[in-house]
Amino acid sequence: MNDHNEEYFEKIAKINQRFLVAVNNDFTSLEELVYKLDPIRLIAALTLRHLCHPTGQRIEEGNPINEWSIKVEFLTGLLAANLTEETKANNCKISEEEIIKVEALLTSYFDNTYQYISTKKPDDDSPQSYLMFTSKLYSLSVRGESYPSKILDAAQKLYSEHDSWFEANLGFTINDAISLSNMLIKMNDLAANCVFSLTEVGHKVEDIPLENFFLFEATHLSKLSGLDLAKCSAFMKRFCQDFGYKNAKHPNTFSSPQDAPWDFNTLYERPIIRTSSKYFVPLTCLLPVALLHSFYFDLIKDKEYYGVFSNKIGNWLERQVSSCLKRIFNENEVHENIFYDFNGKKEEVDVLLKHDTKLLIFQCKFKRLTHETKIGSSTQQLEVDFDKSVGASMQQCLKAKKYVESSDSVKFYKEQVDLKFKKGDVEEVILINIVFGDYAGHSIQTEKINQAFQLWDSGEYSWTIPFLDFDMVTEMFDNPYSFLHYVTRRIETEKVSKDLMVNDEMELLGFYFKQGLWLDSAEFKNATGLLLSGFSDSIDDYMHKKYFLKQKTVPKPKQEMPANFEKLLMTIDTLAFPGKIDCILSLLDLDHNGRIGITELFEQTKSTTLKDGRRHTCSFMFSSKSGGVCFVAEPCGGNLEQLFQDVSNLTAAKKQSTKSSFWIGLGYDSLSNHFVDLIVFIKGPNLDDPLLDKRIEESLKNGSRAVELKEFIKKHNQ
Repeated sequence: MNDHNEEYFEKIAKINQRFLVAVNNDFTSLEELVYKLDPIRLIAALTLRHLCHPTGQRIEEGNPINEWSIKVEFLTGLLAANLTEETKANNCKISEEEIIKVEALLTSYFDNTYQYISTKKPDDDSPQSYLMFTSKLYSLSVRGESYPSKILDAAQKLYSEHDSWFEANLGFTINDAISLSNMLIKMNDLAANCVFSLTEVGHKVEDIPLENFFLFEATHLSKLSGLDLAKCSAFMKRFCQDFGYKNAKHPNTFSSPQDAPWDFNTLYERPIIRTSSKYFVPLTCLLPVALLHSFYFDLIKDKEYYGVFSNKIGNWLERQVSSCLKRIFNENEVHENIFYDFNGKKEEVDVLLKHDTKLLIFQCKFKRLTHETKIGSSTQQLEVDFDKSVGASMQQCLKAKKYVESSDSVKFYKEQVDLKFKKGDVEEVILINIVFGDYAGHSIQTEKINQAFQLWDSGEYSWTIPFLDFDMVTEMFDNPYSFLHYVTRRIETEKVSKDLMVNDEMELLGFYFKQGLWLDSAEFKNATGLLLSGFSDSIDDYMHKKYFLKQKTVPKPKQEMPANFEKLLMTIDTLAFPGKIDCILSLLDLDHNGRIGITELFEQTKSTTLKDGRRHTCSFMFSSKSGGVCFVAEPCGGNLEQLFQDVSNLTAAKKQSTKSSFWIGLGYDSLSNHFVDLIVFIKGPNLDDPLLDKRIEESLKNGSRAVELKEFIKKHNQ
């Protein structure tokens, strides 16, 4: 290291120490102040000031409510862990000045904590250190799954199969729990509205006995929900905690100023606080999350039932993935729990999808990430977690891929299903890992995790996605080719060398709709890292309107494209020609200007043929120089055999002459009513034949009807 670098790092180290001192001072001052205040009144006051919003309003990504939700969550965890019913202040009035001081200390503490970890020198330049840093930074400001409707839907589907266990061990079913959770949210909203009504007539929040509005009893919940008191009491028992409660695995939480923002918060397992035989819900947004995730741990603790539950959850996840795919693809293209024989053993693929020349292999893992992995506190635990989830999934995917690529004749089978095809019938095998739980940022660029721990063969790429995100992605697409194009673009993000920071899959999906997910484009040429934020807005808006406002017709967000280009893709998709999906995906790689240009060129060629009744052609080279497309318009009178011959010859000639890796040929019979009538897609190496190249060049220059390239076409077809 040279003197200049040493001087730079010395300055950064001094700055880091100043932030550390500030973090310690803020934490100490915060504790000294808040432990003197009534915790229920304090949390309720902060909720009213920062988290409440008009019913039906969507909270956008940059809304301060999101930031304050994290602060209030932290403060509630701090108070709940370190106070007891005996030590907490009760019914003590809190002044506005005290509330403002708490707000200022919270803001300063989080700001200084962020600066402290941002300026902290990593242990080394290894991929492991990078992962620890990004995990810690991410987990400071991002919280779990974000669509309550999807969370509750998954909880209902997952746990309803275990109703008898729920009733016997907890005293209620998952449907009961969801009903009570929804009622608690309504009760909290009603309490907030009542307080706001008082402020509108002159009362100050600090003068209102907030506990009278936000505290409730189980009898009150029973009356409003319509469920009997026994079920309500059982629900409250399972989800409430007393002041001073701590999870046995995390006994020292909220004690260290540097670690407290990442400490395990018991609100995620018990989001309701009990005080003096009454109950308080500090953050209603955590109720759906607790319903989905906390029951899992209840079930696996039951040693007698564990075997039943563990078998069912794997099958459940595979069924859900299969169901999501059937929104887009034909049912007979999707197969779950299907087998193949390889190296003398019977192997299984969780979900298999074959569409045209694409084979998608899905492996599903229910392994949850531990708290240590989420917050970036243990390199060893991160390796263990990902070895058991994405690593294990990739090993299974790669085994199936190797089988397909090494077999001349491929067969997948299960009861009443035999899926057979030849090796050449599949142009691409796509690997997809479905995981369950809060993976979020950890599922983005999993290649960096493999670089750190070598969990699978290098150079093999896949798409890793949490199931709830996969559910959302498959809801956004109405046809196979749009979904497959997103998948291929998404896997390309794993290959870019740039560091990529995004909140979740929805940011990438939104960026795909906006820009195409071209992270290696000219605009990012000199960037070493990319932070994508705010691109999920259209998806959030769709979810809010459909599931919260329950509007009947909500347009889905999608890529903007010229109407004629979209019509072209839809027409190609209806044609029964091999390789049509490769053709469509290649066309979708065009940017907006390219899409406009190609359709205008086709329309001009069509128009010319319709006017003079003669054959006309045009061609278009992609800006990447990887391939292109040619178009033949001629009056055939329904004789597509001649049109196919003309298109095939021109397509082969164009590919060979440009030395491209692929070329698309489209044919139009001017006597038909179709947008296009046939397609040809040629892909593969070009022939090393100078004489042939010369003949092609002369033929194309002279504009002759066809080039006699039968042997060439035959080799390409092979």
